[in-house]
Amino acid sequence: MSSQRQVTEIGCPDCSGVLSQLKDDDGPHLRFVCKVGHAYSLYSLLQAKEDQLEQALWSAISLFQHVEMLDDLLLTHIDETGLPIRTEGLAARLQQVRAQAARIRTMIEETASPDLDQEGDDPRADLP
Repeated sequence: MSSQRQVTEIGCPDCSGVLSQLKDDDGPHLRFVCKVGHAYSLYSLLQAKEDQLEQALWSAISLFQHVEMLDDLLLTHIDETGLPIRTEGLAARLQQVRAQAARIRTMIEETASPDLDQEGDDPRADLP
């Protein structure tokens, strides 16, 4: 049993190293492996990448919320201390940050992938 190895541009979900694609000459299965040894089927790699994407989007929302809190704190501080700082730009930025976080949240909800663990729900479930 021999296999063909082709380096991909896909990063390993576990270590971010470059994955190589392995295809057995005598079978339909695709496998991916990094230099460290993390290995995936096509199905498990797709699931891991979808999980990574969702986590990254939720992390972005969290960062937007932190920026929102700090902008709000800055506006409150300026107001309470009477600092001679114009707040129109900061207030506009605060609204922009809130809108951006809402767009990302909507994107997560609209692009949420089906549960790939349930048979029949997704055509990718038949991938080797």
